[in-house]
Amino acid sequence: MEPGQFITLTSAGEVQAIDPQDPDTFNYSTSLTVYDSLGSARTVSLFVQRQPPPEEKTWDVAAYMDIGGEQVKVGESKLAFKNDGTLDKTATQPLVLSASGLPNGAADLNIEVDFGQTTQYGNKFSVAALRQDGYAAGQLVSVDVDTDGTVFARYSNGANRPLGQVALANFDNPQGLQPVGGTNWVVSSSSGEPLLGRGGESNFGLIQGGAYEAANVNIADQLVKLITAQRNFQANAQVISTADTLTQTIINIR
Repeated sequence: MEPGQFITLTSAGEVQAIDPQDPDTFNYSTSLTVYDSLGSARTVSLFVQRQPPPEEKTWDVAAYMDIGGEQVKVGESKLAFKNDGTLDKTATQPLVLSASGLPNGAADLNIEVDFGQTTQYGNKFSVAALRQDGYAAGQLVSVDVDTDGTVFARYSNGANRPLGQVALANFDNPQGLQPVGGTNWVVSSSSGEPLLGRGGESNFGLIQGGAYEAANVNIADQLVKLITAQRNFQANAQVISTADTLTQTIINIR
């Protein structure tokens, strides 16, 4: 056979159906991982067969998955391409993976495979990109806060889920808020009503997650006050010591 010679998979003048056990019935194969409703990973094998002329721009796709130790056909599709090598979406039959009776009691599978970026050029068959929007079962790893206040839960399987958002409030007169202890403040007639919003909007600042607020006092001023308080304590202690000495002297005189 000459290199690059096209082989038509036919039997008695007709194209043979794809059989995973017979390599002569398909041109290429690949696999992808899908996840059921319980987060268990399952491998789906895709077998592709190129149709002979004049349908050489059409490929049949058959999907098989192991269910209970048996290879079960879970979907089939037909890919058609235009003369420029791009996918002809109007003539392409979508591939929907449907499976029931999964061994672990998971819900029936009903997953649509998107071939939207598939092309047919004058090159060898290859899988350039493969992405899925499903995840395996995972555990909570951390909780992070974004700059706009959105609280995200991050899991060991790479999934991120928003849990909520921190609300911010502005006041016409923040100095009018009434302290109630424990760094808590309540609205008063002097502060005005709160204007609620999110981080990064209008006059609201951004939120720095995982950071501690720095001191909002003048360190030099507080240090001077600390030294003064220490000197006052020493002076008071000296007064007490002097009074004690005088008392002791008086007692000795008597």
